[in-house]
Amino acid sequence: MHPDIKLRYRNPVELGWSKMINFNHDFVGKEALKKLVDNPKRMMVTLSWNKENILDIHASQYEQGEPYPNMDVPSDKSYHGYYQYHDDQVLKDRKLIGISSSRTYSYYYREMVSLCSIDIEYGDIGTEVIILWGDPGTRQKEIQATVTRFPFFDEGRNQDVDVTKIPRILKK
Repeated sequence: MHPDIKLRYRNPVELGWSKMINFNHDFVGKEALKKLVDNPKRMMVTLSWNKENILDIHASQYEQGEPYPNMDVPSDKSYHGYYQYHDDQVLKDRKLIGISSSRTYSYYYREMVSLCSIDIEYGDIGTEVIILWGDPGTRQKEIQATVTRFPFFDEGRNQDVDVTKIPRILKK
């Protein structure tokens, strides 16, 4: 976790919502939003985490010395009924280039994946990065990760479904 909380904030452009922005009317923040659209700094990608690095984290729980912070599976979304926000620094050549969040395990793909708001120049699929796992002051692990497709699924998308063919219940 990085101490600068502003790194956790997202704007509509880096979330990939630029195509939904309509500038044909006045609204608060219009000029600032135009600047973001014209010169985006970050984009949203999916990171695929290195399996061996994850296994190192789990193995540390059974070894002598300080373990790495525990990595619950399937995700960190809920802890005793409360939402647990997790963010991890994403680095390239020791430079902070993004923030990873919403880590989850995909049983279907057998992958640990997370969302990442990343500097645009590092957002190409296949780019290798480092996720810094663990809070400052604890034992931290550098996890290798690869930028992959966003959103993270192959088939089953319903964007081409003809919704006119869906049966409807008619009220009498």
